[in-house]
Amino acid sequence: MGRYGLISRSISGVNNQSPILTRDTISPALARMSAALRDRRPVLGAMGLALASLTRRTWRDASLRALPWPATQTGRPILYRSGALVQSIRVVEVTNSSVTVGTDRPYAVFHQFGTRKTEKHAGLPARPFFPFDASGRMLAMAQRKIELAGNAALASLLK
Repeated sequence: MGRYGLISRSISGVNNQSPILTRDTISPALARMSAALRDRRPVLGAMGLALASLTRRTWRDASLRALPWPATQTGRPILYRSGALVQSIRVVEVTNSSVTVGTDRPYAVFHQFGTRKTEKHAGLPARPFFPFDASGRMLAMAQRKIELAGNAALASLLK
């Protein structure tokens, strides 16, 4: 049984205030939409998965990188010794207000941002794999892809 609402009717131009019981078919749909919008975790989770996927693809597709990756001195594949770093990129946490994408590899930060040259260390050039520029802003291409994922998730919730 759906929700019911009261409406007034007018007969022959005379306003009759007697209520008519009608079946309200709009309120259940609005209630579903409202519930879908209250719990943002499915939408944010989809956006996080899109960011994680896009980040993992930077190893194969240089056009997705914030900056070109400098070649290694050894000639080995860049950022790929065992595959542990690329495989560790994942959605770490989803709340109702945010999604966190990251890695548990402690050396990831050194590759993302690089290190300074010191007396004891030659320094490591930045090879950013997350699609953010040096100031922390998401690349426009990444933002579009993640927004599309969020919009698709929201549309599926509102069906």
